[in-house]
Amino acid sequence: MKISDLVSGAALAVGVTAFGLTGALSLRAGVEPLYAVARGIAAFVAVVWVARAAANALDVLGPVADEQDAISPERDRPA
Repeated sequence: MKISDLVSGAALAVGVTAFGLTGALSLRAGVEPLYAVARGIAAFVAVVWVARAAANALDVLGPVADEQDAISPERDRPA
């Protein structure tokens, strides 16, 4: 399993946590509930977007697959 798969998978959990924390802190500060939800959605989107960008960067910087690792029709054909 690639590290980028782990990063993109964990992004959802971190995004939901950011949504809840931002909404709770906004409500505690006395912000109207609609704006608190809007801030939570913005936090969720920002966290997921940054995590996906980091996962893409890890894919780009990762090792290139060898020809032996690639799936090709010639290799999978029975002899």
